[in-house]
Amino acid sequence: MGKLLQILGVPEWLACLGASLAAVGCLTAAVLAYGRAERQAGADEVYAKWGATKLAQSAAVIQSQAQTLATEHQQAAQAQEVDRHVQTQLAAVAADRDRAVRAAAGLRQQLAAVRADALPQAAADPGEPAQARAIADSLSECGERYPALAGERDALAVQLGGLIDLLPSEDPALD
Repeated sequence: MGKLLQILGVPEWLACLGASLAAVGCLTAAVLAYGRAERQAGADEVYAKWGATKLAQSAAVIQSQAQTLATEHQQAAQAQEVDRHVQTQLAAVAADRDRAVRAAAGLRQQLAAVRADALPQAAADPGEPAQARAIADSLSECGERYPALAGERDALAVQLGGLIDLLPSEDPALD
């Protein structure tokens, strides 16, 4: 190659400079390629860590949502059970109220019969029938009001019991 340079008239120092520049260019290209490969490896590592972090976060969110959903289902099931229990108790209260109404009607009939028997005796003492009638009217009025009030009281007690059953329990282990 030295003869070719002499034929072309290229000085030796210029040929050495060219060879040195070519070597530096090759070295620069190799360093750049190595840097690009290392940068890509670093980026891949960062993306892998970021992906693993996102996957862990997504798994935590899914687990939290599943736990919340399970709790909501449990509460809904408990509310349905309490509602069924309340409806059963309300039906029993209504049956009790109906029995009380029938009993009160029977008592009113007996009271009417007693009044009818007392009318012939009213001629002997005019004050007694009036007092008996006032007492009978008061008892009759109370007899009409009592079943309604008792039924309403029982229904409210059952509903209150159902609402109390729905309150969250205070478990000291959770604190």
